[in-house]
Amino acid sequence: MENVITKLLKGYETGAVSRRQVISALAALVATGAPKPAAAADFEVVGFDHLQINAANAEVSAEWYRRVLGLKRIRAGAMEDDSEEIAHAGTEGNLLLSFRKLSPVGKVDHIGFRTTGATASDERSG
Repeated sequence: MENVITKLLKGYETGAVSRRQVISALAALVATGAPKPAAAADFEVVGFDHLQINAANAEVSAEWYRRVLGLKRIRAGAMEDDSEEIAHAGTEGNLLLSFRKLSPVGKVDHIGFRTTGATASDERSG
């Protein structure tokens, strides 16, 4: 709904839409109501899970963060040990940083959030 309103106002400001058209469109939006986004109905973000960063060598990057920030080696998912391909760092029982051998190096690939209401197979990040 915000996107529609923003477009209407920009149209009004540029002269492409009249004041009467803006008012009519806003009245129609109010009359129909705005449905709640489907994703918002089935989960709620309750915390931060991890940040994934691309690295030239995942194990070397994770070790640097462990040393500098005092983090620990964290096992994540089915992973047994850190490698050049993937490594993790965090606090006791909490994954904070995930490193993967991907390009471009240094890019944040995604941020993972902890949620309620989602099934274990759902991955909600962005």
